[in-house]
Amino acid sequence: MKDLWYGDRRDRVKWGGLIYLAESHEIRTILQVVYLRTHDKRELNCGNSRHFLSEAVWAHFSNLKDIQRLAQACNLTISVFDNSFDPTRRRDYIREVISELSRIGRSKILFLDPDTGISIKSTKAQYVIGRDIEELWKILKQRDILAVYQHGDHSKDWLNRKIDEFERAIGSDLVESIVCPDVAKDVAIMWCKKA
Repeated sequence: MKDLWYGDRRDRVKWGGLIYLAESHEIRTILQVVYLRTHDKRELNCGNSRHFLSEAVWAHFSNLKDIQRLAQACNLTISVFDNSFDPTRRRDYIREVISELSRIGRSKILFLDPDTGISIKSTKAQYVIGRDIEELWKILKQRDILAVYQHGDHSKDWLNRKIDEFERAIGSDLVESIVCPDVAKDVAIMWCKKA
């Protein structure tokens, strides 16, 4: 996720869906994997001069750890895996996520939160790929939930296509989705509980 995009209406749908899953499945722990990439262009054009955007302003609107206020309000443990993501080192990144998961002994929601969602074909930075999902699904334990953020494209069947890709990656046809079209029509949380 680009730090620039944190805190919009899609985040309200995303976290509303995750809190619903946690409460309805009696899971108290969420690990958010953000595939973090930073936005380096932070200059203001002020007439004929350029000035750096205040670091305090940037941090205020980009603090992924601020999710702790929500965790506290909902009586949950939410951990943010915010290691920097380099798509050329994707396998190393997934190994780091697996290592982090091994520290969580209780039932959990593993939430993959890239910029755009799933792509089976592209390995660009804004996607989680099928191989990532397959690898992470294998190590999850019974009662764990794997959830993936999905941003819609401009086609009518975008969500069904992405659910199919998720199902192929985990070898199950039990993937469900959460949407909230009144808030954001172009976002969904896709998820599956490990039986």
